[in-house]
Amino acid sequence: MPNLVLVHGAGGSPAGWNYISQNLPGGLKIFRPHYDINLTDPFEIIDSICTQVNHEFNDQSVTYVGHSLGGVLGGWICASGLIAVDHLVTISAPWQGSPFARWLKLVFRNNNLFQHMNPGSEFLEFLQEKTFLRPHTNIVTVGGGNEVAAWGARDNDGTVTVESQIGVPLGFAKTQNEFINLSHTEILQSDKVRDLISRIAYD
Repeated sequence: MPNLVLVHGAGGSPAGWNYISQNLPGGLKIFRPHYDINLTDPFEIIDSICTQVNHEFNDQSVTYVGHSLGGVLGGWICASGLIAVDHLVTISAPWQGSPFARWLKLVFRNNNLFQHMNPGSEFLEFLQEKTFLRPHTNIVTVGGGNEVAAWGARDNDGTVTVESQIGVPLGFAKTQNEFINLSHTEILQSDKVRDLISRIAYD
């Protein structure tokens, strides 16, 4: 039975995966870990995700699917070998950060996590130096743009610029980009994404 991990983004929850997980074919063992957005260090969140996943699957290999921040964290997790991964799938992931993180920092005043998602942060710079040699499908959302998210007029999905989404670390040697004309949130209701995840998990 294939093992599938679905990791939500910042401000999200496992329930964000309801549509996709409930409409996947049977025969998949699906796990949706939760992390506390109030943890201010991305490595605390990474440790929490890895502990949950390794406990759930007893260190067996998985297909890891991460949305937004969950995708960026997944990139670090997979490249560092912290869980056994057959295929990494990232959706709307801000590989190069997001100026929108500055706005989120104003909303979540007691949370320093979002400073790590600012373009050029130390965390993101270290991630760019990572290597991952397993297959990686990078789903890039290109619909629903707004100027606040882009901090200007660059193409974006309403939250993350397209430029940031395609800025995958060069060491992720087997990356394949998939462009979908949906917004940052609409993508989690996508039948195309559901079918893509299903095909990858059963591959």
